[in-house]
Amino acid sequence: MDRQGATYTPGSGQIQDLSISPPDFAVMAVDKATQLKVTATFADGSREDITPFCDFQITDDAIATVSPLGVLNARQPGDAGLTVLYRGTVRAIRVLVPSPTVKGAKYPTIAAKNPIDREVFAKLKLLNMVPSEQSSDLEFLRRITIDTLGILPTPEEARAFLADQSPTSVRIRSTNC
Repeated sequence: MDRQGATYTPGSGQIQDLSISPPDFAVMAVDKATQLKVTATFADGSREDITPFCDFQITDDAIATVSPLGVLNARQPGDAGLTVLYRGTVRAIRVLVPSPTVKGAKYPTIAAKNPIDREVFAKLKLLNMVPSEQSSDLEFLRRITIDTLGILPTPEEARAFLADQSPTSVRIRSTNC
């Protein structure tokens, strides 16, 4: 019987890369589960499935949940971030849960007016969510004030916002929101 044990090679346990499957982002249907697979590539070139040893964290458990063993369950349409941690190495992917497709319905063609619209519309299409109609200036002011400050604009702020028609104004004009 050899009592020497396993040989130790300095740096052999050092992580070179951590990969997650599905990569980049996971598109999932509501009430469907997906098993994540996390693979570590070590300094010596060996690769191992380390999924059971990882810590998984999701940013919005109303959109999806993740078990300690990496089973991802979609709950409702939306977008959440998933973080995978293993021995100090961190990787993240997006979890997209699209709205169910209505039989016979076709996603509308929507023209983007600027680069931001193009990116937002592309994501909404992935999520199968049709953007809202363009808001009025007053609706925009109410939404942006509530979102940023958590309060409604005062009547004076609303009147001043609506009265300012200058195209060079530093304030934001209405957009799709």
